[in-house]
Amino acid sequence: MAGVLLLVGVCAPPGVWEYDAAWAARHPTDHDAIARAVAPDIFSPPPLGVPLGGPAFNASFANPCWHEEGTRKLRCLPAFYLIGGFQCAVHDLGRRIALSADAVTPANMFHAFWSSGAGFGGDWGRFVRLMDKAVPRIQRQPRSALAFIANPAMLAFTWAEHARVHDSFARTVGACWKRCRKELQPSEVAELCKDKKYKLDHCLRLAYEQDPASAVGPAGVEFTLPQLMRRAHGANVKLVALLRNPADRLWSAFFSYGQFRGKYGDGEAGVAAYFAEQSAAFARCASRYDRRTCALRLESLGQAWQDIFYHCDQLIKSMYSVFVHEWQLAFGPARLLLVRSEEYMNVQTTGAALGKVLRFVGLPSDDAAVSALIAGRVKSGASRGTRATHARSWTMSVELRARIDAFYAPFNDHLAELSGDDAYRRWPVHMPATTPDGSPHR
Repeated sequence: MAGVLLLVGVCAPPGVWEYDAAWAARHPTDHDAIARAVAPDIFSPPPLGVPLGGPAFNASFANPCWHEEGTRKLRCLPAFYLIGGFQCAVHDLGRRIALSADAVTPANMFHAFWSSGAGFGGDWGRFVRLMDKAVPRIQRQPRSALAFIANPAMLAFTWAEHARVHDSFARTVGACWKRCRKELQPSEVAELCKDKKYKLDHCLRLAYEQDPASAVGPAGVEFTLPQLMRRAHGANVKLVALLRNPADRLWSAFFSYGQFRGKYGDGEAGVAAYFAEQSAAFARCASRYDRRTCALRLESLGQAWQDIFYHCDQLIKSMYSVFVHEWQLAFGPARLLLVRSEEYMNVQTTGAALGKVLRFVGLPSDDAAVSALIAGRVKSGASRGTRATHARSWTMSVELRARIDAFYAPFNDHLAELSGDDAYRRWPVHMPATTPDGSPHR
């Protein structure tokens, strides 16, 4: 029954947000209406805006492209995305696919438009113009060229990676916090604003009231990043996710980001202390709400959850099934390919895994094409220095792995149900610590 627990509808603590009939009466639950409110830049009038459901793509191109109204300029969107996850070798896969003669990359192959707010990722017009670099190749190879983006932050869209959907929420909280700090609130709450817990919870409550994406859509389906992307792209896009054993991914993540070793200590003892505290905090949240709500919204649920160190972000990013379910709801299972990172990184099965990806996205996948990509030289992904490689000197004990595996077992069982692949219940654990070029997984 673990899968059922993951699918419970969104709830929130009294005093911050309570979804009920009164809430529904005040807020739109139609996903199209929410999309327009959340992303007016995407669904704006032409030339750069697109209609709900995506533009009318020109069938002359294998890649999803259309001619801009008025100027007739050819515009294109990615034909596929490598959506994650972190520490799962997505950057290596992206760089290797880019070696294909039919693969086309935009100005930034790793652009984070969908997983970032407008302040960092830019608006829709900037994203469309970013794709302009791919257009000449697509025009020369109309029936074969396919553009793509590799963004490992897209798969597990925790609250931080959900900024584009909840931009209104963030702006409301920021403005409210500023008013509270400057004692510009109404007299009935001015005194309460001196208390940090009240200050944040009051602002979160206000933000939930005003955020259009906080509403729940038909059949309890929440409006999420996949729902927004589905309305901009239509169904004409494919998604690929590399998934690494959750315990191994968490282990690598701990050593990839210095803040965790700074707080919890180094080596296996540090990982053990980190996991004990973070898993206990998440369990408290899940017992108060449910796993799905905590995975998607943890730091928005109140000061108590904001105070958890980094909001359990790395713990949550290994809860693949929560997010895979949301992507499948938006695009359908047939549009999302799941590949275990262990298959891709094991030299004995790299060819089969890479061929599977190439066939799925529509790039040449014969033996010669696959062999050429495997033999090709790719740029190192070690852009974060040597912090991630520090993990090589440590080994995860059987006891710690057993504790982490037990924590993720319900999520892995649910992933097996969603994918129809029981191998996720018996996840292999022997994955190389680095990519073939010696850089840490990203």
